[in-house]
Amino acid sequence: MLATPGDGRCIDVVLLMVGHGSSLASLGAHLRASSSVPLCLHLVSDVSAHREAEQWGMRAHTLSRMPADAQKLHRGFANVTHGPGGIYMWKPLLHYLLPLDKAIVLDSDVALIHDLAGLWRQFLRFGNETVAGLALEQAPFYLQWYPEGGFNGGVQLLNFRAMRQPGGEFERELRRFASGERGDIGYL
Repeated sequence: MLATPGDGRCIDVVLLMVGHGSSLASLGAHLRASSSVPLCLHLVSDVSAHREAEQWGMRAHTLSRMPADAQKLHRGFANVTHGPGGIYMWKPLLHYLLPLDKAIVLDSDVALIHDLAGLWRQFLRFGNETVAGLALEQAPFYLQWYPEGGFNGGVQLLNFRAMRQPGGEFERELRRFASGERGDIGYL
């Protein structure tokens, strides 16, 4: 029997591609070669790439299918970001679109050198209300803007179930950031 998204027999991996294409064939092959367990790959895109995604064993999701409330939040984020920041701000809204409990979310330019199963096991360290896991940024380039350091959003562990808690802290913070109350987000 094949693994299906959310059934616990595969690792759900989400790729967000906005405004550009990438070789889904080589990306899918790279991801599958980087895992000792089956992957359920999801492509989230601003264009309909369903046929190509399905050809390479990925499930396609289109950003235009985001609920109206999520699209409104994204428009708010677009007002407090610059450069490519608006693209990155789709990630904290993926729980509105994807019918998954949790997923590893990867940028399309990530090269993996370790088994994705090890990264997936980090979810075991999450508390019930933990919504995300990110690594500290290690590239010195970013330190010129953020001397105290920051997080790299290219690899994220997202707990969609915790993100969906109505009236929870995550939902309140999303709305505060999207309203501009928390100031400029920038693009990093």
